[in-house]
Amino acid sequence: MKTTPHIMIRTKTLVALVALLLPVATEAQTMLMPDDAVRIALENNYSIRIARNQATIAANNVTWGNAGFLPSLDVSASQNNNIQNARQVYFTGDINENDKARSNSINLNTALTWTLFDGLAMFTNYQKLQEFQEMGELTARMTIEHTIAGVMTSYYDLVRQKQRLQVIGKTLAISDERVRLAEEKLLLGAASRLEVLQAQVDYNADHSEQLNGLETYRTSKIRLNNLLARDINIDFDVAEKISDVVLPEWKTLYDNTLEANAGLLLNLADNRVANIQLRELAARRFPRLNLNMGYGFLNSESESGTFKSNRTWGMNYGVSASMNIFNGFDLNRQVANARIVAENAEIELSDYRARLEADLATAYLSLQSKIQLADFEEQNHKVATTNLEIAMERFRLGELSGIELREAQKNFLSAESRLITSRYQARAVEIGLKEISGRMME
Repeated sequence: MKTTPHIMIRTKTLVALVALLLPVATEAQTMLMPDDAVRIALENNYSIRIARNQATIAANNVTWGNAGFLPSLDVSASQNNNIQNARQVYFTGDINENDKARSNSINLNTALTWTLFDGLAMFTNYQKLQEFQEMGELTARMTIEHTIAGVMTSYYDLVRQKQRLQVIGKTLAISDERVRLAEEKLLLGAASRLEVLQAQVDYNADHSEQLNGLETYRTSKIRLNNLLARDINIDFDVAEKISDVVLPEWKTLYDNTLEANAGLLLNLADNRVANIQLRELAARRFPRLNLNMGYGFLNSESESGTFKSNRTWGMNYGVSASMNIFNGFDLNRQVANARIVAENAEIELSDYRARLEADLATAYLSLQSKIQLADFEEQNHKVATTNLEIAMERFRLGELSGIELREAQKNFLSAESRLITSRYQARAVEIGLKEISGRMME
């Protein structure tokens, strides 16, 4: 039996497809669900791990000692040796000469300094450290939410691509059936050679689109593995479809956003820090009172001089007070600048809140529109599916040309692609809305 050229072409494309999928097929695929992707990202993602470490550093800094409440205790020790030549002439006329006279001393000291009053600066310092801790946690949360949003968007994009490949597979199967029927009609004399070639051209076009889609699908898997900070060669499968998105109630969403948005909370904390710094500068106008206490031990021995040995030990204690009287009005300058910084923090807070409300309203309207579009495309997809089924049946009966069937194919592919894309867009907007409203981890 003679093999026709178009059969050979279809065989070669099938072999190419198998070769492309072979590296994937040799390894067992594991199902990766959205919750699994989030869990892995929270454990492995580098940006999240760094952000958590930064937050831990800020938490470690919140101590009474770092704020200045606790005393400072220092210990010092020294041991000195000397070899000296000495010639001493007394008023009596006596002369004392010593060559290479040795001497040594041991000195031990402890010193304790405790600030008793510093204009309440230690209290404001502790409060500022607490604010820095909260800011560190909020910054880490923003990083986590942004990363998880990226992971979820990438995941559902993979679902979208998988569904589109399935649609292309259906179209390819129809094109293959069309080629088979055209070949049979050619053998029966009911079709021309041109119709067979046109069917083969359309089949090849569908197959080319499938190969491009597979390449994009595998590349997207690598990128998601990279986001999850794991081996990029790990193969996995994703969910079959994107579930429907529900539009949240506006008032609840708005209130939750103002209460939980990490960026807004970060600006509020920054505003509080600016006011705390004003109080820190005000504390410098008050005197500073320190308690000082120490203990010392000294032992010295010498082969020349007045004493052969000398030993002293004991403690000392007292209080010290200091206060700046005039520093060229530098403190006034710092206070004036700190007030401007506090004013800017208030302005930035208002600006961020206004932009947040605008972004929230825009995302909400977009989600509303995307849900409506998905519902519309659902209905349109049913019409396109019915139209393709009728067209295919009429083509089998010889009542429809290959060009007309191809048009029905294109309409079906376009309708299903729009439906898949609309569902993905609705999910992507919902993810963005969750990130804005601070509900990303729910």
